[in-house]
Amino acid sequence: MTAREEFIAGTNPNNANSFMQAGDLVRMGASIHFAWDAVAGRTYRIWISTNMLHGDWAPYSPALPSDINQRMNYSTHALPSRAIFRMECELSP
Repeated sequence: MTAREEFIAGTNPNNANSFMQAGDLVRMGASIHFAWDAVAGRTYRIWISTNMLHGDWAPYSPALPSDINQRMNYSTHALPSRAIFRMECELSP
């Protein structure tokens, strides 16, 4: 990651143990639950793709802003039979 990407993610570029990760991902029947450590002043969005080779990504969650450092959660019930997820982080407006 670049220093700018580290700043946006709220991680420490001088610490290899400081990185953004999607955290917990639990599938329960037809629903899925995401949980991650969010940083204050950042907005997160979960993206989905059903084809990793073509990289056709679509927003899966609404914008999820965090005003404080916290454990964030997002659950949904619309889950295709096969899916790949990624998380995006940006500075909140």
